[in-house]
Amino acid sequence: MLNSTPPTPFHQNGTEKVEIGNRLWRYMAPVIFFTGLIGNAIILLVMRRKRMGHTSTSLYLRFIATADLLVLVFGMIPEWLEASDIVIFKTLHPATCKIEKFAHYSVNDTATWFLVAFSFDRFIAVKFPLHKKVFGTARRIKSICTAIVLLSMAKNIEVFWTRGFERVNEDYRCGSPTQKILNYNKNVRPYLVFTLAVAVPLLVISSCNLAIIWTLYRQKTPTTANVGKSQSRTRIMTQMTLMCVSVSFAFIICITPTFVMYIGKQYWRDRDWYDVAKAVSNQLLYVNNSINFFLYFATGTKFRIEVFVLFGGRRQIPVVCRTSVPTETSVQMRTSRQSSSPRTGLLNGGSRKLSQHFL
Repeated sequence: MLNSTPPTPFHQNGTEKVEIGNRLWRYMAPVIFFTGLIGNAIILLVMRRKRMGHTSTSLYLRFIATADLLVLVFGMIPEWLEASDIVIFKTLHPATCKIEKFAHYSVNDTATWFLVAFSFDRFIAVKFPLHKKVFGTARRIKSICTAIVLLSMAKNIEVFWTRGFERVNEDYRCGSPTQKILNYNKNVRPYLVFTLAVAVPLLVISSCNLAIIWTLYRQKTPTTANVGKSQSRTRIMTQMTLMCVSVSFAFIICITPTFVMYIGKQYWRDRDWYDVAKAVSNQLLYVNNSINFFLYFATGTKFRIEVFVLFGGRRQIPVVCRTSVPTETSVQMRTSRQSSSPRTGLLNGGSRKLSQHFL
């Protein structure tokens, strides 16, 4: 579905398999859409809270949540309207064909590369904490995200001349207007998209996450004098490991089937099972844009606490959550006691920086 040549709309083929795919879109898409809409909205609310709004992590998560919302709007809504036989937006006019594809492709690429940038930011914070203030400033992050948006738009600007009405028998559909463009869309563009939207992001995300896990593992200190620091780093390592694995695993699982279908489309599109498999793989892609709230809630203790505070007030926070992660006041008090020795204060400085960025 990502950056792919549009298939024949579901309702134009009367086979039973196509109808199954059609029903999947009609009944499952609203569930995925509203789950993602609510979840990403909560992420934005939580990350704008005072306790969460002063770190590079919270800033990146806001950008990612915004991009995910746009993916759901520009991707799921047109697909659902088409599958429900309400309106096929991309066939209303050649201009709507180009605009829909450009918007959808651009926000999808933006969401993917926001995740890449976030992974690299966390890698710098863990591997090179002394350089974090250079690469992790709010101004620098906003510049990086702005550049990602502009580059994503530049990458997909070609759809304004490679997309248009394609005549099929006596009908027109949104596709490739000429044979030359059709050859490009079938034989060249799929591999460009696979490289820039899947292979490179997966490589960077996986490499950064593995490096983070390994670095945090090696930072464990067994000395008695630094027990507090060791325990704090152990908590950080556990949470970061779970977060890295869950985000990477979800990304790989949800995006891979879509691109397998995408690459094999020219060989499989006439098979009876193709439309059903495509509907499932496309919805898995949108699941990736809808489940981040649950991943953050499951793996981020501080995020979980802020959700309870946001909806239930401080009195409703479970005891386990209140005691599992130290508050800012307790961290400052413990730090002041440990900082009585200049050497101890220096050693614990890196741990405090990591805590601010990752808990």
